[in-house]
Amino acid sequence: LAGATINGFGLDASETKRVVDILAMSSTNSAQDFAKLTESFSNAAPAASAIGVSVEKTAAILGILADSAISGSRGGTALKNSFIELEKKGLTLEQALDKIGGSSNALTTAIDLVGKRGGPALLKLTERQDDIAKLTRELEGAGDSVEVAGEKFAGAAAALAAAKLDNLDGDITKLGSAWEGFIL
Repeated sequence: LAGATINGFGLDASETKRVVDILAMSSTNSAQDFAKLTESFSNAAPAASAIGVSVEKTAAILGILADSAISGSRGGTALKNSFIELEKKGLTLEQALDKIGGSSNALTTAIDLVGKRGGPALLKLTERQDDIAKLTRELEGAGDSVEVAGEKFAGAAAALAAAKLDNLDGDITKLGSAWEGFIL
């Protein structure tokens, strides 16, 4: 997923930790799991990158769509189509959301702007603009130090891994790893 996202956004391999932290935080702060993230990013990343939308903002938008029951390939395709149609019309996402928000018939305006596939998604994004901004800010800090159960971790991915190992299954995994290390 990280490799596909890096390639989809045309990023350098040195951005891997940043992308992994963003994806880890996105999966914990929205209704997306890694399978849905993979589907949505594979569809949306090239178009988002082409128009200059950051990984963080794309992840936030896809997270908000997933929270609104538009997830996986449906969410990624809807966002990709929206970006493409808005680019054709010379509009940014923010301009389109403002236009839809100021319309007396928001659904028709959304469909007129981006078509039947992207319109409902754009309508949901219009309703949740503040949430997009908030989640984008959180994702921009995904690589910062995170504290879980009194321990500090260098980024959201490390914190997520620690949380997943903080149970009996995790203890058994760690014991097995230690035993293998001892045998070697």
